[in-house]
Amino acid sequence: MRFKGHNSCVWDCKFSPEGHYFISGSHDTTSRLWCINREYPLRIFSGHQSDIECVEFHPNCHYIASGSSDCTVRLWEITSGNMVRLFLGHSSAIQTLCFTKNGQYLAAGALNGLIIVWDIPSGREKIRINAHKCSIRALTFAQNNLKDSTMSLLASGGEDKLVKFWNCDRANENCLVETIESKQTPIYYLKFTSSNFLIASGISENV
Repeated sequence: MRFKGHNSCVWDCKFSPEGHYFISGSHDTTSRLWCINREYPLRIFSGHQSDIECVEFHPNCHYIASGSSDCTVRLWEITSGNMVRLFLGHSSAIQTLCFTKNGQYLAAGALNGLIIVWDIPSGREKIRINAHKCSIRALTFAQNNLKDSTMSLLASGGEDKLVKFWNCDRANENCLVETIESKQTPIYYLKFTSSNFLIASGISENV
């Protein structure tokens, strides 16, 4: 099926955890909610001032997050289509988003290598990390919390060909746990399995 609605390039798409719905983010500054058996969008989320680079479903599927080249992250209620949170703090285009598994925190990685994690209920910034020397392309939280920790382990991947692990309960750059170098390719995708094995992928001219 061909899905119709955006009037410019689509930069990101994500399926809901159930798999029946998906969201898209576009150069036309909107994100849209779709059903896999309907040609046109169910909902349009409008408010960003520039390209929407990344989108993500909240774990409870009642909300979506969108990250934009306007340096903001917005949280939208799916039922009403209303924006319920505006997250500020970045000064560079947002490239990737990730929720903790319990849905309390939202992390955003930017073009300048900065990660910011916000507490969603309060809207307050939890931590900021100057994580990479260039663009961050992937973020993922571990399935289970660290021992004696209130937040999950966070992994980040960037165009610097590094995967880094962060304990977000520690202060800023002191939260670095480990760094792994891919050597061959920038990191464009990261995902923890249910057993907390990390899957990483990238793009290389030699692969």
